[in-house]
Amino acid sequence: MTYSKHLHAKKINILQPEDVQELINCIKRLQLEDPSFFYTWEVDDEKRLTNFFCLDSRSKIDYEYFGDVLILDTTFKADRYNMICAPFLGLNHHQQQVFFGCAFLLDESLESFTWLLGTST
Repeated sequence: MTYSKHLHAKKINILQPEDVQELINCIKRLQLEDPSFFYTWEVDDEKRLTNFFCLDSRSKIDYEYFGDVLILDTTFKADRYNMICAPFLGLNHHQQQVFFGCAFLLDESLESFTWLLGTST
């Protein structure tokens, strides 16, 4: 691969319309069970999902109690969709991990992290 091809390659996800519909259906079910369930997403100019973030009411409560330590782990990858799974984690008073929310990001670019951190605050 030449450098010019590598530098100009545009990363896209491969989320199919039926997968997006399943995500929407899942969100609707979660909101019925938990009215405080929060989610947001970002799409590109071609209406493809690029970034997604969600959290539930338990995560909000845990963050209020244990939000002193915040870990954003971007080492997971959802290979099927070519996206990064980035959970927000913390530690409780027993040094156990607690879940604060989760994001799926198109890439580890400044734009993706700016969107995520602006969304999740």
